[in-house]
Amino acid sequence: MVTSSVRLKVEPNQIGSKVVNGPGGKRVIDFFIKIGERVATIEAKYKIPASGSAAFQRLVAQLQSAMATPATGQVTLWTFKAPAEAELTIVWNATV
Repeated sequence: MVTSSVRLKVEPNQIGSKVVNGPGGKRVIDFFIKIGERVATIEAKYKIPASGSAAFQRLVAQLQSAMATPATGQVTLWTFKAPAEAELTIVWNATV
C-alpha cells in the first residue's frame, strides 16, 4: 500500500467553517481554508439533493451566498457520490 501526505503550515483561525451573507441569506459553509493569501471555500455534501427539495434550495442558497462574499475565494462543491451531468447542470443553472 502506498500512501502520501502533505504538511501545510496553517495559522490558527485560518481553517474551519465560515458564515457568509448573500442573496441566499446568512449561511454556513463547511470548510474555509486560508493559506497565505490563497483562500478556498468548500461545501461538502453526500450527494446533490433532488431538484426542488428543501435540501436543494439550501444548497443553492449556500453556494449563492458564498459566491457573493468577496473574501471566500474559490467556491467548490464536493460530493461523495459522483453527480450525473444533468445534476451538475441543474445546480449551475440555479446558482447563476
